[in-house]
Amino acid sequence: MPLKKPAKRRRLVRKEEEGDTSIGSLITEKKKLLERQQTTSELEQLFGKLNKQLAEEEASDDEKIVPEEMTENTHFDEDYFLQSDTEELEIDIHESVNTYLDKEAQKNLEDALEQTETLEKKDDRWHTSFFRPGKHSIREPIFHPEGSTLCLRSRHITKMAEIPEQRAFLLDSGCIQDWYLSGWKCPSHVYQWLFEVAALDQNRRCALNALNTLRFLWTQNEIGGCNSIKHITMDTFLSVLSAYHAEPSTLLNDPINSNPSPLRHLPIIQLGWVIRAFSSSMQLWPGAYLSSEIRHAIRLLLQISLDRRSGYIMQDIQTSIDHGLLALKRDDWIIETKMIAHNICDVVSSTKAQYCLLESIKPILTRSRYLKRMIAMTCLEKCLEREDPGSVNSIVTDQGFLQQIHTLFSHSAGFFQQNPKDIDYDECVIRIGMLDAAIGTDIDELRTNKDTVLSMVDSMRSMSLQIGSRLGILSKTLANEMIQRVWARLTYMIGNEANSHLS
Repeated sequence: MPLKKPAKRRRLVRKEEEGDTSIGSLITEKKKLLERQQTTSELEQLFGKLNKQLAEEEASDDEKIVPEEMTENTHFDEDYFLQSDTEELEIDIHESVNTYLDKEAQKNLEDALEQTETLEKKDDRWHTSFFRPGKHSIREPIFHPEGSTLCLRSRHITKMAEIPEQRAFLLDSGCIQDWYLSGWKCPSHVYQWLFEVAALDQNRRCALNALNTLRFLWTQNEIGGCNSIKHITMDTFLSVLSAYHAEPSTLLNDPINSNPSPLRHLPIIQLGWVIRAFSSSMQLWPGAYLSSEIRHAIRLLLQISLDRRSGYIMQDIQTSIDHGLLALKRDDWIIETKMIAHNICDVVSSTKAQYCLLESIKPILTRSRYLKRMIAMTCLEKCLEREDPGSVNSIVTDQGFLQQIHTLFSHSAGFFQQNPKDIDYDECVIRIGMLDAAIGTDIDELRTNKDTVLSMVDSMRSMSLQIGSRLGILSKTLANEMIQRVWARLTYMIGNEANSHLS
C-alpha cells in the first residue's frame, strides 16, 4: 500500500506556490497603504485647523456672554445663593414678543403679566423682612472687659481679640480650655465675647472654634443659679441682631459700625449657630433671665421665622422657641404665653404673616401647643374686632377655650357668617387654618365639648355645600378643600357620636 504525503507538507507547498504568484498584489497593497496614510495626515491637519478656529470663536463668545462674577473663584456658599435670591432678572418681554406675536396675542400677554404682578404683590404678605436685604457692612466682634482691674489672662485675650489673625490663633490653639481646666475662673465678658465671635467673625473656622469653646465651658460648669455668669445676656443677643442689620422697627436701636468692614450677605449659618447657643443658654440657666426678656426673645424668634432667609435655620428657631417657653416659670407660663401671643399679633398685623407664624412652633410640647392655639385665637379676635369694633369685649372669657372659639366663629358680624359665594376665598383659607389651629388636637377636650364642636362642623359643612363642587377657580378650590379637611378631622376625632349626628 503506497504511503501518502502528510497534509502539512501539502499546505506548505501550496503556500510557497501562492507566494510566488502574489508579488504584484503585495505591491498594490503597499501603494494603497501609503495613500491611506497620506490621506489620514491631511485629514488630521484639516481637523486641527477647524478645532483651533472653533476654540477661538468660543473664547470670544465667552468674553461677551459670561457674567463677570462667574469666575473660577466663585464659591457656591450661602452668600452666592442669597445674592442670587435678591438679584432681579431684567428682561424686556414686551420687546421680545413683538416680532413673534400679533397685536391680540400681545394684549393677552400684557393682561396676564399684570395679573401675575398683582399675585406676586399679594404673595409678599406671607413674609416680613426681619433683616435688611442685600449686602451690608457687619462689624467685628468686640471684647468688653468688665472692671478696671483684669487678670493676666483677660489682658492677654484683650490684646489678641483686636486683630483677626491673632483672634483666630487664640481660639484655634485651645488655650482658653486649658486655662479653665487648670483652675481659671472664666469671667462673664469672655462668654459674651465668644458668642459675638461665633456670630460676627468673617472667618468661619474661627467662628466655629468660638462656638465649640463656648460649649466646652458650659459643659464644664455647674448648671443652675440665677446669679450665674455663664449665660448669654439679652443685651448681647440684641447687639448681634443689630449687627446683622435687623430692621429698625424690630429693635430699639440701629446697628453702629465704627470700623467699616467689607460688604457681605447675612451669614445664615452663623445666625443658626447663635440662635442655637442662645437657646442652650436659656435652657441651662432659665433663672438668669427675666420673664420680660424671655417674652422679648420669643417674639424676636417668631419675627425672624417670617424672613425669607429663615427657611435655612427653621429647625433652630423652633427649638429655641421651645426652650424659651420651658424657661418660663411654672406658675406663670400660661399668662406669659398669652402675653406673647398678643404682642406678636400686635407687631405682625397681616393675617397671612400671622398664619405663617404657626409653622415656626412645634406641636410637641404642651406649652408650644398652647402658644400655637393662643396665636390663632388672638388672630381671630383681632379680625372680628376689625369687622365689628367692640364685639370682642362682649365675649365672656371665663368660659372654656372651645366655647370662646365657637363664639368667635358664630358671631353674626363675623367672617364665617357671610355668604360663602361672596367671601374672599384667599382669606377664607387663612381663617379656616387659624380656626383649625385654635381648636387644637386634644381628643379629650373635643369629646367633652362635642356639642360645641358639632355645631361648628355643621356650619362648615353648610359653607362647603354653598361654595359648590364645580369650582373652576384655584382659590375657591383651596377654600373648599380646607373647609372639608377641617370638619372631616373634627368628625373623625370625636368618633361614632359625630357620625351618627351627621347621618
